[in-house]
Amino acid sequence: MLSDGISRRQQFQGGHIYWSPATGAHSIQGAIYDKWTALGAETGVLKFPTSDEVVAPDGTGRFTTFQGGAIYWHPTTGAHPVYGPLHMFWGLSGYEAGPYGYPTGDPVYTGDNVSQTFQRGTIQLWDGQLGGVHQVDESDELTLDDTWIFPEYPAWPPTPDTFADWNTVDDPDGSLAEQNRQEAVMVDNALATLGGYEVTRYLWKHMYEDPGIAVTLAPSTIDEWMEESFTGIDGFTAPALVRSANRDRTVATAIEYADRLNKPFKATFIAIDKDDEGVERKRWILTRGLSGSDQWYAAGRYSMSACTSVIARPGPAGQHPIKLVQQAHTYDVYDFDPEYTNSLPVDFATEIALRGFRLGINKWFQVFGHGSQIAWEGLR
Repeated sequence: MLSDGISRRQQFQGGHIYWSPATGAHSIQGAIYDKWTALGAETGVLKFPTSDEVVAPDGTGRFTTFQGGAIYWHPTTGAHPVYGPLHMFWGLSGYEAGPYGYPTGDPVYTGDNVSQTFQRGTIQLWDGQLGGVHQVDESDELTLDDTWIFPEYPAWPPTPDTFADWNTVDDPDGSLAEQNRQEAVMVDNALATLGGYEVTRYLWKHMYEDPGIAVTLAPSTIDEWMEESFTGIDGFTAPALVRSANRDRTVATAIEYADRLNKPFKATFIAIDKDDEGVERKRWILTRGLSGSDQWYAAGRYSMSACTSVIARPGPAGQHPIKLVQQAHTYDVYDFDPEYTNSLPVDFATEIALRGFRLGINKWFQVFGHGSQIAWEGLR
């Protein structure tokens, strides 16, 4: 019995088997076991194993997955852990079969920042930018897949009680539902009269016409939202500032490596935020539009990330040839808060939406967004 009083461990001549209620029983042995125990075993950052030792697709390497990450072994690199946001980015890039290859060292922390070396590059989390840099050939170009990297979407529904009040009001003759639909049309008509609220109207009507069905906004809508450089509210970073910080960090990293090793290098970084404990950064960034704008009424506060990929070649200061592409990604839950009180128009619409929700004639839904790829080529 282990220290939690529930889980179990048994030792054999060729290794160990660990069992926990959450993970089941899995074997672990050799260099991977040695590395895992050096990191604190089940009480360390990786926690319990979630797989037996697996042969990597190349037929040479080995790995074991854990609740908190993985340990990868290769005869030329040894056994090294990959966990936290670095593990997420490495996985999105193809794991050991991607451009970075196998890990060649453990994560190295410098305050809140962390970096880790791999066979063909480095992955790092630095000043809220998560990504990697690796050498490329002179002929390599940027691709459409380079910026299709963003944090994992949150669980849906977000909480167990998200739909607890849905369809909880009896309406035997349908009169309450009919009244609510008429009120919803009144909201749409008011927005149409004001003008300039097309996305707000679209999402509002979708909630009634296709309740609960996810929506993906047009790239042009996301592009317009990402131009916002001021939110008017403390605690929210404007979309344009998120994008510029992401772009500048990616360019600087690609140039740094190109100059250091006198070869072309490719850097790809995504902008992410701290988690609730303020330790690891792996979440979407909360942002918003200006109060009263179509962006604000359509989404309120919403989540975004930006991904920039850059190929830089060596050169004197200000004369580095670079190719750059950036894409913004957004995520939101279209819902209404029963405790929200602010302005009369929003309060009125909230009351109507909540009545429709409890009647079961509308339903909250997810809203996804991916902006256009913005490309640039020149000297920096």
